[in-house]
Parts: sequence; structure tokens; C-alpha cells
Amino acid sequence: MEWTREGEVFSPGSPGDPDSVRASRPWVLEEPDGTLRMWYSGHDGTTGRIIEAVQVPGASWRHVGVAVDPGLVGDSDEFGVESPCVVRVPGGYLMAYGGSDGEHTRVHMAISADGHSWTGHGTIMQRGIEDALAATHPCLLITGRRWWLFYSGYDGANEGRHGAVLAAVRGTRGQPSVRVGGLPKALHVLRQRRWRTRGDCPGQLRRWRRVAAAGLRAHLG
Repeated sequence: MEWTREGEVFSPGSPGDPDSVRASRPWVLEEPDGTLRMWYSGHDGTTGRIIEAVQVPGASWRHVGVAVDPGLVGDSDEFGVESPCVVRVPGGYLMAYGGSDGEHTRVHMAISADGHSWTGHGTIMQRGIEDALAATHPCLLITGRRWWLFYSGYDGANEGRHGAVLAAVRGTRGQPSVRVGGLPKALHVLRQRRWRTRGDCPGQLRRWRRVAAAGLRAHLG
């Protein structure tokens, strides 16, 4: 495997643009026709938003616009949103992202039929000891019939960071859920802990090897 650096995708935004101060944490999906779709965190110095961009084969990247705005006053993501992770599901797309109310940051979910217009489903879990201060930077992984959601948890103690994993596998009364392909998916915590060694990771996700390529490192499962 070899990597080729292509440089900046976009120049810094102009004053007033939703990404004028910062553009980071991109997530890219390739559509069957070769089109690349990107969702990333944009910040204008006041508010964080999730922005969409697209690149059709043979063309440059272009902005589509803001995909997810902060919530309304009183919502759990009213202060800003960040760190999108998008996967294709029956009937459209599912996004996990970080949303803040100004005091705590939690992992949220949203669904979309086309990847442009998103419907939020709020937070998907309660705070625990390992992520009492914040939970963000989600990464969704689908392995067979089980879904895994990895994210960074912050406990507020010396900026402690913890690996955590949430699984969506079956309907459970009383558990938070989202609808995927018209069917509800219940979400419940399987494991929340600090991961220091390979042995701490769930067994079926331990088979990783490291490959050096052109000054970068790729992790393949």
C-alpha cells in the first residue's frame, strides 16, 4: 500500500464562513459511481458545525453546505457539533457525531435518506465514569450483524482519555434507539474502559497489522 499526498482540499474559509477558523476531522465515503463524499468539522470561531463536500470523478472538491447545525436552545448539542462518522445503511445514511451543550459533549446520532438533510435523534447513551466529562470522536464499524461504535471518553481527571465501545445489536425495551431502514435499533453499552494493550480490545477486533507506506502509517484490519 502506498499513499500520495495531495495537499489541501480547500483553502481557509473567508470571514463569516462556517469553517473560517478551523476545518478538521473529515470522514469520506465513496459512492458506487466513484463520487467521494466528505463530512467534516467546521468552526467559525463561535460555533462548530458539520459541513458536507463532494468530489465527482475527474473534478475538484466542492462545498455542498452545512449538513448539521447546532441544536436549538435547550438541546444537548446547542453549543456546537463536531467529528462526524457516516455509514451507509438500508434506506440512507447514519451519522454519529459529537454534540455539546456548553458543559458536556456527548455522542449523538442522525439519519438521512440522501446524506444532505439530516434528522437528529439526540444522545444515545448516559454518561458513565469513564466519559463523565465528554464523549466524542465516534467511529462506527459494522461487522456482520453487530455494530460497534468506538469513541473517545474523557473523565475530567487530568484530561484522562479512555477507549470505549458501544454496540447496537437488538431491540431492548427502555434503551435509546434510532430507526435504520425503518426498523428500530437499540443501543446499549458493551464495554467502557481504558485500552492500554492489544489484549484490552474485543477479541474479534484484535487482528490488526501495521503497514508503513511513504512516510505514513496505515492500520488494516
